[in-house]
Amino acid sequence: MDMSTIVFLIIGLVAGFALSTKLKSTPSRPLDPAERAAFLAKASAMGIDTAVAAQLPDKKIEAIKIYRTQSGKGLKQSKEQIDAWCRELGC
Repeated sequence: MDMSTIVFLIIGLVAGFALSTKLKSTPSRPLDPAERAAFLAKASAMGIDTAVAAQLPDKKIEAIKIYRTQSGKGLKQSKEQIDAWCRELGC
């Protein structure tokens, strides 16, 4: 490998690390009470159980656990369902 290739790889690694650190450190803003009420109303209208919807969008893992327990579905199916609902709800 020549020197320019090594420098290019190092720059790419540093840029990738910086970008991933930035994305991880950007927390989502919690919903204010009015947004939370609207979110839960929309979820309820979609037929999503309130125990599951109450965990979204902040605690997706908890929502998956609750849905999995209630539905008896496997982890993959439960995660896919929660992700689908999140896409529809915009979380």
